[in-house]
Amino acid sequence: MKKLLFTLAGASLLLTSCVKEPEACINLSPTGEIEVFDVLTMTSCSENAETLEWTVEGSASFFFAVDEEYIGESATHSWDMPGTYTIELNAISKNEKKEDKTSTTVTVNDICYECVDTGGWTVTECGSYYFTADEFESEVDYWRNLGYTCTKK
Repeated sequence: MKKLLFTLAGASLLLTSCVKEPEACINLSPTGEIEVFDVLTMTSCSENAETLEWTVEGSASFFFAVDEEYIGESATHSWDMPGTYTIELNAISKNEKKEDKTSTTVTVNDICYECVDTGGWTVTECGSYYFTADEFESEVDYWRNLGYTCTKK
């Protein structure tokens, strides 16, 4: 009986050590800085991972920020406030005993339009004033329809 237990323990140890260490890796598209409401695609380039868990730092559009979590090979996210946000990826092995984490940051810039009428009156509209891209675009269109010339700042 003791021999069987030692054999089983040895086989278990051998099988556990055969699982390769995962290596977490993140690709972002687009690369570089983005603007509020732009959609960022995050894709894993990890190796030896069975499960991929993403944590994306959220916008502080109210009084607090809420992080978003995703599971899978890729995820998309957008922000409604300018800032620098952290994206974390946890790559987990097949037997869930080994993991590797990596992180990166993304800079999100505000998008603003300056709208001027023929009399020189100026209105500035920025994406961070609104909850959605549709609301923001509707407001810029409103000023254009009133005869204002709106240019991206």
